[in-house]
Amino acid sequence: MFFDRTEVFMTMELARYARAKEILDGKGIPYTVKTKSSGGYSANSHRMGNFGEKFEHSITYYIYTKKEHAERAKHFIYSGLHG
Repeated sequence: MFFDRTEVFMTMELARYARAKEILDGKGIPYTVKTKSSGGYSANSHRMGNFGEKFEHSITYYIYTKKEHAERAKHFIYSGLHG
């Protein structure tokens, strides 16, 4: 599925993920996304629950583009988030 794709962005912050997608949409760069949950469970979560774990940091967001769009995508995302 991702053999012809390159990871151009990764974050655990939903707002940054949404902004990166908005930037790519605005530039007309096609992308695919993948999310990975940390599960929110540890070995002791059945006893202690998720005490102290931040829910907003329990999901990792990845954005991929085709290789020919990767450098442009990285540039636009970086400029849009830091510039």
